[in-house]
Amino acid sequence: QAIIDRLAGCTVRGMTIAAPGFYGPQGRVVRQGLAMPDMLKDIESFIQERPDSALSALKSIDRQSIVTHAQEAKYTLLYAIALDKNVIDTTDIGIIIPAVRYYSKHGSPNDKLRSLYYLGRIYQNAANFQKDTIARKKALVTFTKAESFVPKATDKKTAALLHMAIATMYSQVYSTDKEMEYIER
Repeated sequence: QAIIDRLAGCTVRGMTIAAPGFYGPQGRVVRQGLAMPDMLKDIESFIQERPDSALSALKSIDRQSIVTHAQEAKYTLLYAIALDKNVIDTTDIGIIIPAVRYYSKHGSPNDKLRSLYYLGRIYQNAANFQKDTIARKKALVTFTKAESFVPKATDKKTAALLHMAIATMYSQVYSTDKEMEYIER
């Protein structure tokens, strides 16, 4: 009652007093995160054995529910993997670029290796479909960058896929010595 009496001269009785901006998010996340926080981890766990199911699950995710750069990177990497595993060859690098950008500064050697390998695969698709020599060079440069993470990475399957992709690139330009070098790795 004492506070009401003190404020009586400068306020109108019955009005709510609030500071501007009081009702803002105040450091909280406004959008709700993924409905199933572990959904991307779950998809990653079966993407190799059931890539069709993984692609379907990824397509069912509302992109607006992806609120962090880490989630976006993981989503785009998994999406690129799922497309490749389902033999849906794309030439749209926009699919994987968020992962490549994020993992260039964050993430494990496996994340860096995978994001660069799948970017290289997209360039390789462009080189194959469009007979694009610039895309062929970009693929080889990207694969070479990816190869720098092989010694620290534990993902030997992606490392093997990378070496086969490089060997294929050399095979296409009739460089048999280089092709064999990568096949033997």
